[in-house]
Amino acid sequence: METAFNYGVETISDVLKAQEEEFKSLRDLSKAKYSYIKNRVRFLHAVGMISEENLVEINGWLTTGGDGSVTNLTRKPWNPHQKP
Repeated sequence: METAFNYGVETISDVLKAQEEEFKSLRDLSKAKYSYIKNRVRFLHAVGMISEENLVEINGWLTTGGDGSVTNLTRKPWNPHQKP
């Protein structure tokens, strides 16, 4: 988008709108990841399956990247059939 602006194909308002949408998307993704983590902990607590290994794994998910987003969430998908 910014390259298109540099070549005169897009206006500055188009570039700013695209950046705004990008940041909104990143914010929504971070909210969804945080919600997943919260609900996973609540679920594990409700079924009495919280272990130190679960907490270490979840703590790893809470490491933030340089942009402030939660990273490592997709590192290992949850398997409902896996024992704690």
